[in-house]
Amino acid sequence: MLYDEFLTGTKARETKSTYDEYKAIEKIYNACEDMTKEDAYRIWKQTYGKQAKLDRERLLKDIVAMSDFRDHDGPATPTEMTASSRRTASAPCSSPTILC
Repeated sequence: MLYDEFLTGTKARETKSTYDEYKAIEKIYNACEDMTKEDAYRIWKQTYGKQAKLDRERLLKDIVAMSDFRDHDGPATPTEMTASSRRTASAPCSSPTILC
C-alpha cells in the first residue's frame, strides 16, 4: 500500500502525524496476508479518523469564531485602522485561542 493510496482511501490530510499513522497501519497491513487495503483504511478511520474529524470541526469552529470576532470588533485590515487603533492592535495578545 502506497502513501498516496492511503491518503485517497482514507481521505486523510497529508501531515507528519498522518504519515506516522500510515506507517503504523502499513505494518499491520503487511503482517496480515488476507487484509485488504479497504480493511486497512477502515482501521485508520476507526483508530485515528474520528479524532481527526473532531480536530477539523474544532478548528472550523475557531475560525468561524475568529471571523465573527473580527466582523464585530472593527477594521479587518491595517489600512482601515486609525493611528490610535494601530497602537492597540500591536499590543501582545494573551488569548490562547485567538491568533493575533
